[in-house]
Amino acid sequence: MKKNSGFTLLELAVVIAIIGILSGIAIPNFINWLPKYKLKNAAMDIRGNLNATRLNAVKTNGSWAVIFDTANNAYHICSDSGDNSLWDGPSGDDTVEKTVNLSEYNAGVKFTSVSGGPLIFGNRGMTNVVVVNVTNSAMSARYRIQTTLSGGIIMEKL
Repeated sequence: MKKNSGFTLLELAVVIAIIGILSGIAIPNFINWLPKYKLKNAAMDIRGNLNATRLNAVKTNGSWAVIFDTANNAYHICSDSGDNSLWDGPSGDDTVEKTVNLSEYNAGVKFTSVSGGPLIFGNRGMTNVVVVNVTNSAMSARYRIQTTLSGGIIMEKL
């Protein structure tokens, strides 16, 4: 007597149908989740870069600034305002330590508004109040990153 082992065609068809149904549910959810994840990652990076800029200002006992360039969807971290003593970013003579382009997040992440001018951290970590709003091209979520006079940085989902 011979023993046949393996899967029947019916068992294989049932497994393929189950995988197809699960994929039909999971793929659209993943497609909707990915831009929100990239936006949250961008907002967390902004907050992290602002904290690092504040720490660098205290560490070097000088002023550091973050210049938001909404036209080019980028921001620049500067350690020196240059000879003109104006925080004007790379268009002036500031010393740019780091530039971050929001387009690198590949989800249409962009600034919706920036209020308060350049963000300047003093040698004690204190700063002016700046409010930065970011969203993605699908407008599926929005985040606000806000500084306080004492140098605190608050991030909230809108």
